[in-house]
Amino acid sequence: MNTNIQEYPLMKRCQQLGQVLCLSTFLMTLCQAQISLSNDSNLDQLAKVMTESTTYTVSRGDSLSKIAKYLYGRADLWGAIFNANAELLKGNPLAVQPGMQLSIPSLGQAEVSNDSILTGTSNVQAASSTTGYLNSSFDESVPQAKWLYTEGIARAIRREYMTFESAGRIAYLDPKLKEGDRVRKGQVLAYQEQSRPASSLANANAQVVKANTQLTSAQSHVTDANAQLVRAQTQVTVAEASRDEANANLLLAKRTFNRYSILLKQKSASQQEYDQAQAKLAAAQAAVRRAIGQVKAAGAGVSVAKTGIATAKANVNNAKAGINSAKAGLGTAQVTKKESYLVAPIDGVVARINIEQGHYYSPQYLQTQSEQQVFNTAPIILIDPTRFEVSLNLHADQYDAVRVGAEAYLDITKMNASLEERLPNQTAGPNKALGSYQIRGRIHSISPVLNTDLRNFLVTIRTTQGQKLLRDGESVSVWIPRGGAK
Repeated sequence: MNTNIQEYPLMKRCQQLGQVLCLSTFLMTLCQAQISLSNDSNLDQLAKVMTESTTYTVSRGDSLSKIAKYLYGRADLWGAIFNANAELLKGNPLAVQPGMQLSIPSLGQAEVSNDSILTGTSNVQAASSTTGYLNSSFDESVPQAKWLYTEGIARAIRREYMTFESAGRIAYLDPKLKEGDRVRKGQVLAYQEQSRPASSLANANAQVVKANTQLTSAQSHVTDANAQLVRAQTQVTVAEASRDEANANLLLAKRTFNRYSILLKQKSASQQEYDQAQAKLAAAQAAVRRAIGQVKAAGAGVSVAKTGIATAKANVNNAKAGINSAKAGLGTAQVTKKESYLVAPIDGVVARINIEQGHYYSPQYLQTQSEQQVFNTAPIILIDPTRFEVSLNLHADQYDAVRVGAEAYLDITKMNASLEERLPNQTAGPNKALGSYQIRGRIHSISPVLNTDLRNFLVTIRTTQGQKLLRDGESVSVWIPRGGAK
């Protein structure tokens, strides 16, 4: 914007006039709040805190809310004073004592700093979870409370952070889908480009077919090897029979030859008969040697057939391993294809959509350092708004005061409430009839482990009624009767 140089004095004058009006309005607010200023120094302090930090000496009866009301005209800015003096107060906003010198941030700083306490409930939980006696600003004691009061954040019990496992372009996002819509289990919400997953799936199917073919061939070789073994064993049987027959013929030829040898000496047989008997003996001996050779050859054939069977069976095992490998590859391809789709795993409500059709998405985009980062970077988030749970951090002294199954009374927290409103009297208990609490729950679990730094333990409450009144992330106040039945 272009501004004429002659307009600057007028602008400066208007700015000064605005500051005067702001200060006048602030002082009128203090008067309406019936704040008594005993002397000019108090007025100076109140004017100073408008623009810069100062200090404040605690008086009897003061609390952080009262001090904030006195200095800022707003009791809800007590959190800023607490943040500025957290070390002095040792993390307890109720530890204010007369005579303490508190650091007071300027009004502008207070409004910024106070946001940090209004976005969470840890400080209120820390203060509200003290047990036994609470120190008041008068150093008086409050009797043992019959109730426990604290604050927490309501979260949907079932929440699904849906993301793609591989990088790729988002080819489809349901054009009717928007945050707050209800979805059904199995509904396709989005998917990535399918060319690569489809190609991988086709290749994996081809590998399975090839492996099955190899298995069929290997099994056929086993059948052939078994048939060869049967033939070899049959040949062994035939060879052994031939050998036995040759041995019998050899025995007969030996007897005949011996008899003709005796007859020839007695001149009862001719030389020709003797020679014929000797020739038959030699033939029988040769037949035995041939039969033995045939038996050995047939035995070798059996060994070869057995080796062939072992090889064929090994090939079958290799083929089966190939099938398993191919099926594993197919499974991986199917999973990859499945992971390229975002399909609703539950009946729920769309809490967040962080993707757009046609855009590129990579798993590296998902940030997991904090819950808020996940919420801002997960492609689609679903919640089931029918059941909520609240996680509470209670001080170690309260461990015996809570029981699984104990009733809990919940209310939505007013975040701009004063410290006194957010830390009610635990002795008196709830400030309204129990029957008027529309949101209720029961203690679902109690952790047996203490936080070594803060000396507290985790309690989880699950709602039993009034879920429709809650939203995920809602800050709630919780009343729990001490010693509730398990």
